[in-house]
Amino acid sequence: MAFTRAAHPAGRAATLDLSCRHPREQHAKEGRLAVGGAALLEDAYVMGFVALMLATSLGIGYIPFAPGTFGSLAGLLAWAVLPQAATLQAAIIVVIFAAGSWSGSVAEAHFQRTDPGPVVIDEVMGMLITLFMNPVGWTGALVAFGLFRLFDVIKPYPSNRLERLPGGAGVMADDAMAAVYANLALRACLWVGRRLVA
Repeated sequence: MAFTRAAHPAGRAATLDLSCRHPREQHAKEGRLAVGGAALLEDAYVMGFVALMLATSLGIGYIPFAPGTFGSLAGLLAWAVLPQAATLQAAIIVVIFAAGSWSGSVAEAHFQRTDPGPVVIDEVMGMLITLFMNPVGWTGALVAFGLFRLFDVIKPYPSNRLERLPGGAGVMADDAMAAVYANLALRACLWVGRRLVA
């Protein structure tokens, strides 16, 4: 039982305010708060785990050497198994860019650095962009792999500017631009190859 004296303007009698809070009600409220807090923590853990799995392409990014190369190989394999319908591939590229932007931001907070090495979802997307609407077999795909790795390393303008974008957007945008260069270079190689054969 708690007693509080309510303040009144001068000239009016003070009254005694009696309030009672049952211990069971207090304990039930505290229990609901504890359960709600635990659920929020569990949800945050699950979302963080999902984000890291996406960002590292199911853990490929944790390979201790050349994770970007292995990420690009994962993109090459993704290209091999995906249907060659241009509309579907374009939609998948957009989805990967969006997912990478979100998961890349989470990964940067987790690893506490910008564009951390284990994040390789950008390389997966980059290979899909490089090969997009380029009719090649495995020989051409391997050439595409080499071209993308080259442009991803040298990062010609504006790729080097796009990587300065905040969070996961910067992680994805610079590789997307490098892949556009690689796509155009692959088209040039195919054109030259056809001329030499003709």
